[in-house]
Amino acid sequence: MESRLLVSALVIGLVGWLCGLLYSRSLHPGTNPEMPFPRSFLFTAAFLPVVVFLITLPSHPPVFARGHGLGWGFLLGGFGALLAAWTLFRLLRSDASDWRGTRAALTASTPCFLAVAALALPRLFLHDVAVDALAGVAIGWLCISFILLLGIGSGKAVGGGTSVSEAADRADTARAKALALALVAGVGFTTLVSGVAILGEYRDLLDLTTESSIHWSVLGIVMAAAVPLLLLIGGLPAPFFAGLAHRVGLAPLLARLFGSMTATEDAQRAGTRAWRVLGTCLLLALFGYLLTRRVQDSTDGEHLQKHLFQIIVFGVLGGLLAWWLTAARLRRESDPEAPQTAGWQGSAVTALVILSGVMVAY
Repeated sequence: MESRLLVSALVIGLVGWLCGLLYSRSLHPGTNPEMPFPRSFLFTAAFLPVVVFLITLPSHPPVFARGHGLGWGFLLGGFGALLAAWTLFRLLRSDASDWRGTRAALTASTPCFLAVAALALPRLFLHDVAVDALAGVAIGWLCISFILLLGIGSGKAVGGGTSVSEAADRADTARAKALALALVAGVGFTTLVSGVAILGEYRDLLDLTTESSIHWSVLGIVMAAAVPLLLLIGGLPAPFFAGLAHRVGLAPLLARLFGSMTATEDAQRAGTRAWRVLGTCLLLALFGYLLTRRVQDSTDGEHLQKHLFQIIVFGVLGGLLAWWLTAARLRRESDPEAPQTAGWQGSAVTALVILSGVMVAY
């Protein structure tokens, strides 16, 4: 059971990354611009995982350490971060100004897909040193992403070349910010899932059926694989959902319910964003419910199922509230007529909301 679940998570991660790679090829047929990182930073990021892997090999020459989990994890995390940065650069290098929809979803989900794949591999093949390998993935991803972020700050803007106008400068700066933000989000996701998996290794086995048991870490990795997958589904083009509504016969009902609410173009865009967010959250909660329904316990399986689902709901609601607070702060800062307050206060409130959700779940 563990192997099947982990293979499923690995396949989801690799297929999601390939979707981003293939979509980026369709955006830029036949083009090959420069990378946004200086060569020194890029070479350092490429060679550091190999160096750490070789350094952690020997216990005392010429004998090699048994397991070698940290080195393998650092290698997987480092090259996962490099692949994520390369794919993100390909997605963001276009001159198009509209980054919403499918491309935005792929930009946000590609590092998460690769992180899931990198964390599933140690649990599949490095059973004896799984904790060391999982920690190594997070450390390697953090180190390489930090080097790449420093390279973005000191190198040329995304897309390469010299800007010929102020508009081009603004576009290059926006692409650089988007790339940096996606890299930071990938670090946060990888670190979080790695921590969940490591803690899951120290708990007792979890009964899925009367005949099979799995580690809590596997459950965490599978749940994490659903996050970028549902995010990508939520970013599909609007005509896809319109056609789906026509096929199931819901289009007339939705038109009557929400036609008056989307009279203007701004209201239509806001309604589309709200339905994407709400639909993705509902699907994530549904996936968590279906997953926790399989959980059994020798003492009180129904009690455990209920609390696991409650924790998932707390996480979804806490994430929605944190997103709303952050979006409200960004709108206020971008409005020149609104009263300006310290930006760190809004960020602190968002962090407190997340911390409160963790406390409630605990």
